[in-house]
Amino acid sequence: MNTEKKLKQLQTLYVGVLADTVKNYHQEGILENVAQNKKQIAAAMGKQHIQFLGILEPVDVFTRVSEIVDCAAWEIEKQEDGFSALARSCKLAAACKKMNAGNPCNIFCLYPLEGMLKALVPTARFDVKETLYKDSAPCRVNVSF
Repeated sequence: MNTEKKLKQLQTLYVGVLADTVKNYHQEGILENVAQNKKQIAAAMGKQHIQFLGILEPVDVFTRVSEIVDCAAWEIEKQEDGFSALARSCKLAAACKKMNAGNPCNIFCLYPLEGMLKALVPTARFDVKETLYKDSAPCRVNVSF
């Protein structure tokens, strides 16, 4: 089996594990508490994560994670005071909806992205406009400096 096929299989398994984790947290009634803990951890670990991933620019927070995990394919739209990141599909949100698992967005995507972004630019604003799990529209995050 070639490396690319193995990588795709690992990415698919990873999404499945995350969705199963969200489902278990949701069923136990602890998803929101765990998410809040993860928010603090993501903020504390942001600098370490950007160093590990080789992220140097704010937009790379979204694009590098997309390249590695292949879950949400973020598109970047430049704006006057920053940029907007848009994801028209997300494998994790789709899997969680299918499993009636609960909302995975904050715990496994948005909080880690915000933690890495603010490690790069502490004064950046990270404004989640909509998510694929909750809304019918694409996931949209506005980042301004």
